[in-house]
Amino acid sequence: MKKLRKIFENKVVSIIYKIIKAITTVILLLVLFIIILQRFSDNNLAVGGLRVFCVVSKSMAPKYDIGDILFTKKVPAEKIVVGDDVTYLGNKGDFNGMVVTHKVISKTKEEGKYLFTTKGLANDVVDPEISYDQIYGKVMYRAYLLSFISKLINNIVINYIVFTIVGLIASIQVVRIVFQLKEESDDNEKGEK
Repeated sequence: MKKLRKIFENKVVSIIYKIIKAITTVILLLVLFIIILQRFSDNNLAVGGLRVFCVVSKSMAPKYDIGDILFTKKVPAEKIVVGDDVTYLGNKGDFNGMVVTHKVISKTKEEGKYLFTTKGLANDVVDPEISYDQIYGKVMYRAYLLSFISKLINNIVINYIVFTIVGLIASIQVVRIVFQLKEESDDNEKGEK
């Protein structure tokens, strides 16, 4: 009876593991799809209104660090309030052509159009005023796991360590294959004699 129970428990654990693995795989593939879609569309396409951005400066420290992955969602201008973090495409001065994620510090409405002033938390100067049509979306979520992976990938020391480990594993596998082929060859020669 104990043996049957143990077999049943192992099967249940195995099924749960496979389900978690499948769900994780689907989520990671979906995120990868969104990232690739954005790269090839130059941030002009979104999936379900979501876009993914990577923080590349310390302007929003300590809230966001370099390498953090942020999910933004396009929301109506009325729903963006002072204090929200938004990602937008700059079109003036030093911000021209840059994708920026900063905090909204003021919001006005002129001639039926919403205008926003933003500022990086670590910056002393406010950004040039932006219009709603420049905004890609409001920051909805920081992906902690993806941010961690992004930071690892961008860390040169980690890259060397991973490269070394992968190189060692590959070398060991090549040596094993060579010795296995040599043993098989020796066995074949002994069998022929």
